[in-house]
Amino acid sequence: MRQLLNKWKTDNYAFIDRILLFFIASTIPFTLSLGNIAIICSAIFSVLTLKHRIKSKISYNSIALYLPFIYFIIVLISAITSNNINSGFRLVDKSLFFILIPFIILSFQNTIDIKKTLNVFAYATFFATIILIFYSTYNAIFYKSIDKLFFHEFTSLFDQHPVYFSTYQALSVFVLTYASPNKSSEKRLNSIIISLLIIGVFLSASKAVIFIFIIMYFYQLFVKYKKNIKRRILIIGFYLSSIVLLLFIPKVNNRFVEGLHFDLRFKPTNDVAQAQVFKYDDKHLISDLEIRFMFSSIGLYHFIDDDKLLFGYGVGDVQNYLDYYYMQYGLAPKWYEGYNLHNQYLQILISCGLLAFLFFILYLIYHLKCAIKGKDQLFIMFLIITMFVFLFESSLMRNKGVVFFVFFSSLFLINTLSNENWNIRNQGRA
Repeated sequence: MRQLLNKWKTDNYAFIDRILLFFIASTIPFTLSLGNIAIICSAIFSVLTLKHRIKSKISYNSIALYLPFIYFIIVLISAITSNNINSGFRLVDKSLFFILIPFIILSFQNTIDIKKTLNVFAYATFFATIILIFYSTYNAIFYKSIDKLFFHEFTSLFDQHPVYFSTYQALSVFVLTYASPNKSSEKRLNSIIISLLIIGVFLSASKAVIFIFIIMYFYQLFVKYKKNIKRRILIIGFYLSSIVLLLFIPKVNNRFVEGLHFDLRFKPTNDVAQAQVFKYDDKHLISDLEIRFMFSSIGLYHFIDDDKLLFGYGVGDVQNYLDYYYMQYGLAPKWYEGYNLHNQYLQILISCGLLAFLFFILYLIYHLKCAIKGKDQLFIMFLIITMFVFLFESSLMRNKGVVFFVFFSSLFLINTLSNENWNIRNQGRA
């Protein structure tokens, strides 16, 4: 009787595991509240069934849990030791996903179907993109403004940051291209979905994502069709010509031309009297690239000058310091007050110090090493696009950025480690 009960539990728990994992994956492109509900439900179910999972010999002794846990502890300690503890704990609250998500995925490890999970995410992103295309088109017609079709206006319905949303779209294109169907009718449908997702990437209009996406997608197509020269030429030619045409859209083109303009002579200083103060007209002319250079220069210079190398300013205090220095250069108030550095690597460095920064770099290197060792093309592509975006966005300062990074890095890593362990066990039996 007990065996039958255990089998019933195992079968039903496995079904619920898959549904909950699909629920998390499918809610990433949508609103924050919906995504949080999926994670909370999954975490509660994982805790309630923990005893059964331990009896079923599911192991939580995994580096996939240790690495994000250590990162969370670093953030927690930094918040506790900050003067502004309340501000610090707002980041701790977001960073809880570094514990919850790996714990959930490890709990579900025996029932993970990574291919289906990735497809659920890709189709959910496509569905969200279609909704946004219709919504933004309606707004563009109603308000008689083409701006409603692009960037923040494009993703406003789901309160998503366009850079993050375009990253979802890029990963979805990689997933659907990697596992394209065999039937002709399904291939045509798949091509239409991929094409609309590519349009979505350009409507989201993130320069960093568009740049790295074009390079990576060209490489993916080149490798995928290396044995079929004619097909390779046709498909690569079609997508490259489409991408070139999309780049000629005035709004997208302007973001590249204006956003990448760099004609700045700026040098931070600790002498207030010598500091370059930007006037009202000057600030209107600062490009996206220039402002990111200024943020990074200001943050890094004063971080070193204030002798904060070892432990940083603290996650609770770092923004107060930045706002003070922005004020020194005339960049605040009412302009860039409250802005982070827009560089995840430097954000960790000045917030938590050199040791935390080195740990984070090792964290990423370990994932990349596992991806390369496991020859997991999608894992590698996910890491490359994420690490590139980290150069221009402090993604781990936002809820959605944390969820996207932790969910997929944990999913890919646990899948890779599981396959590696399975191969080792098989070799031992041989």
